[in-house]
Amino acid sequence: MASVKWLPILIFVLLFCESDGAKNYNHQKDYLWKFVKDGSHKLVGDNFDVHNTSFASSPTVLSCYYEYNRPPVDKVDAFLCTHLLFIGLCDIDSNNRLFFPNVNVARDVMRLKKTNPQLKILLTLTPRNQRISNIVLNRNLSAVAVRSITSYLRTNDFDGFDIDWEFPSWSSDAKPTDKNGLTSFLKMLRGSFRSGPKKLLLTMATSAPWTISEKAYDIPSLNKYLDFVNIMNYDFHDFSWYEPFTGYNAPLFAKPLEIWLLSRLNTAYSTLYWVENGMDRSKILCGIPTYGRGYTLLFSFLHSVYAPAIGPSKFGDGLNYSMICDEQRGGLGGYTLEWDDDAKVPYMHKGRQWLAYEDERSVSLKAQWIKEQGFAGAMVFDLASDDWQGSCSYNLFPLIKAINRVLFD
Repeated sequence: MASVKWLPILIFVLLFCESDGAKNYNHQKDYLWKFVKDGSHKLVGDNFDVHNTSFASSPTVLSCYYEYNRPPVDKVDAFLCTHLLFIGLCDIDSNNRLFFPNVNVARDVMRLKKTNPQLKILLTLTPRNQRISNIVLNRNLSAVAVRSITSYLRTNDFDGFDIDWEFPSWSSDAKPTDKNGLTSFLKMLRGSFRSGPKKLLLTMATSAPWTISEKAYDIPSLNKYLDFVNIMNYDFHDFSWYEPFTGYNAPLFAKPLEIWLLSRLNTAYSTLYWVENGMDRSKILCGIPTYGRGYTLLFSFLHSVYAPAIGPSKFGDGLNYSMICDEQRGGLGGYTLEWDDDAKVPYMHKGRQWLAYEDERSVSLKAQWIKEQGFAGAMVFDLASDDWQGSCSYNLFPLIKAINRVLFD
């Protein structure tokens, strides 16, 4: 019976600990079990100096995810990003074979390189866990996949390949063999990409929370075979039945009130975890979102971060920046605008609506921190969620332009 008194505390931890991409109860049990079982709340890196500027350098990469026709190719500024990650049309079929974008679609996207010959365009694979698990577990299937990927990229003038696998060895439908299988697959891709007259880039979108990263990746091997990792420093908080509270989508730093696992659900801790575990700073692209998250509050008078919520906002779960601007217009739309100077992010509330988002100030502070830490640069998800239509002002893509300005000016 003595352990029963700890149940409310454990439930509290469970409710508050959501991870990037962890969308079911089993993921939360992994957080909780690891925390209780082996004392891993004492992590290497708990004493990260997130404000250390001794590594400061000039970033070279601003990598942006782009889904075809969101926005239309003619509306994309070819000089906005140094690297474009073309996502949404590359997957694995039920026969364990990769399929790729239609050649005409690829040719349409490649028009951007005529405007900016320095732009690098990579194709992103977004596979189902079970199917890519099958491929990386089987050397013959891996070899077929590597040949087809390399052939398609070279034939259609892509500059490289990006893998968005969420997540090896971690997700409920993943396999324990994924971690080693991924390493072997990356080694094969690397060898193929380095042959021939044009060397292709190899990058990967990776988890932010350390609980996923520890289980999913052999980080020293990723450091060996990848050109860059795109650390997905967003979706740290999102409404669910096991997290019925407001939270920031992408806080830069922890708040003083956050303890234990909560103190690690932020950009600074998650990114420095990768450094601590073997990833070169020169290969890290720190993820910055252009979208936010919305909640419906339980009580309108409780509207701080971690206030109780009953569901997503009336606008839905994900919020693009144009929608935020639309809601702020007309005498600020009745919203109270707030700034959290600990987490370095804004939020706004009106009645029972509570919206956490990014603005030019918050993304600029993230970009400045990236420079101070000496990382290769930033990854942005995504073009479509920024204000590409001019809802906020005449300045199109204001968030990504703010990041670009801080990184490269």
